[in-house]
Amino acid sequence: MGMKKIIPFFVLLFCLESWAVGIGMGTYVPSFGRYQDEVDGSTDHFQFNPYFSLTNYYPLFNEYFLAPEIGMAFHTGTEDEYSKRTIVLLWHGAYRFSERLLFRFGVGTFWTKISGDGEEVVINGSTFYAPTTSSTSYTSSLDFGVEHVMSPNWGARFDLMLQRAFSGDRRTFSYLLSMVYVP
Repeated sequence: MGMKKIIPFFVLLFCLESWAVGIGMGTYVPSFGRYQDEVDGSTDHFQFNPYFSLTNYYPLFNEYFLAPEIGMAFHTGTEDEYSKRTIVLLWHGAYRFSERLLFRFGVGTFWTKISGDGEEVVINGSTFYAPTTSSTSYTSSLDFGVEHVMSPNWGARFDLMLQRAFSGDRRTFSYLLSMVYVP
């Protein structure tokens, strides 16, 4: 199913009456600790890639909720060579463990678009080329997270994503760290 079919379904889902709506802002860290990101060969465990999201909470039964989310991450540190952004769709359930704690679980879908102008990039004496056209990649994930309600309108969230869960050599972990405002 293509993105053109999924997005309208997600928009329709957000039009239904819900228990609460959360507006999130934070950072998305893809493939942490997996790929070289620095000239000295080190890998990043934290990056600031602004992430903005909208989550709806639909009560299911007892303390369980359906919590779908749509978001977008803007990757930083690449502005000179290329631009990169990721659209995120999370199909989460949530369990209210206590008044102030929600456990989140589900699956995610990620579309990452990279585009550039083909210019040369020199790193540590080696020449690389930025992309000349745009390219979109797709991946899915198994997700687990926790949301802490700090006040009636604010919460803090941490979501861990296991991307490409069934691909042994390409499996990576990513995470979202965000604040959620519930008007």
